[in-house]
Amino acid sequence: MKKIELAIYLTNLNGFKYWEPKFKRVYFGNEFCEKLIPSREELKEVLDFADKKKMGFSLLTCQVSDFFLKKIYNLFSVLRKKDEIVVNDWGIFNIISKDFKKMLPNCIFGKFLINNISILSEPIQEFLKKWGFVRKRFEMEIFSFTRFPPLSFSREPIIKNYPGLKISLYYPYSYITTARFCPYLDYKDKRFQKPDFVCPKPCQKYTFVADHPIKKGGKLFLKGNTWFIKQVGPSISRMRRDFPNIDRLVYMPTIPI
Repeated sequence: MKKIELAIYLTNLNGFKYWEPKFKRVYFGNEFCEKLIPSREELKEVLDFADKKKMGFSLLTCQVSDFFLKKIYNLFSVLRKKDEIVVNDWGIFNIISKDFKKMLPNCIFGKFLINNISILSEPIQEFLKKWGFVRKRFEMEIFSFTRFPPLSFSREPIIKNYPGLKISLYYPYSYITTARFCPYLDYKDKRFQKPDFVCPKPCQKYTFVADHPIKKGGKLFLKGNTWFIKQVGPSISRMRRDFPNIDRLVYMPTIPI
C-alpha cells in the first residue's frame, strides 16, 4: 500500500489534547451547525498550532444561512494559500470563487456534497473546472461507501471517470442525518429560530444514545442537530485495499460536533 497521510479532526480547542506526533494534518471547524462556526481568534490559534507541529491545515465548513455567511467569510481572510477548505455549501463555494480565488485550487468536496450524486454530472464538473475548482479529492466516511452508488456497487466507475481522484476517509464516526432544527432546544421557543439567537450550545455538554434498530448491540448518537453512528467495519486496511484512492485517514477522537 502507498504511503498515507494521517490527520486529526478537531471541532474545538479542547481537541489539542488528542494530538500525537503521527498526525501530519489537522482538520478544524464544524460541518454540521452554523452556530458552532469557530471565531477568527480560534482559527488563528489552531493555525499556529499546526505550524508549530509542522502539520498541514484543512478548514471544515458547514451549510450556512445568509446571516452566518459573514462569519465564515471572515475566516477565509485568515487562511493562507497553502491551506485547504472543505466545502459543504454551494453558497460558500460561490464566495470563494468570487472573493478568494487563490483558495480555489485547494477547495475540496465535503461529505454533504459527496452524498449529492449530482456533483458527478458533466455540467457540474464543467462548471467547477471553469471556476478553477480542479482539486481532485473527495472527503468520505466509511458509511458513505455504502450509500454512494458509484462506490457501493463498484469502484470501477469512479476510478475510470476520475483517474487522479484522491479520497480522505473519516473514521470512526459517520453522520446518518442532520437538520437545521436542533432537538436540544425547545421548538416552541421561537427565539432560537432567529439568526441572531445566541445558542447556549447544550450539544457541547450532552449526548443522547439510542440502540441501533437493526444492528444488535449497535448504538446511535444524537449530538446537537445530527445523528451519528460509530463504525466498527469494514476495517481500514480492507478499505484501503479495495479503494487504493484512499491516501488520507482523518481520525475523529470525539463525536464531531
